[in-house]
Amino acid sequence: MTKIKKTIVLIVSVLLIWFAVGFTDYVLVVMEKTPIFCIKNDTYSYKGLGYSFEIVPHIVTEKKEYAYYIFGMGIENNFTN
Repeated sequence: MTKIKKTIVLIVSVLLIWFAVGFTDYVLVVMEKTPIFCIKNDTYSYKGLGYSFEIVPHIVTEKKEYAYYIFGMGIENNFTN
């Protein structure tokens, strides 16, 4: 393989691994479990490599509500008022 092809394969591989890690944490949070590839930052905040979650228990139902961010931009949340 040429150097360019090796570089492209490396970049694609790293992106696929990053996507798999982020998707795994996302699925765990949606299933109301703790993300495994994130570091707990605050009481309700978890940070991964380029993505983060805010997980807060609902006051009445005690179900976990979450907000999902990629590079600081809000992607999805299920907060109720």
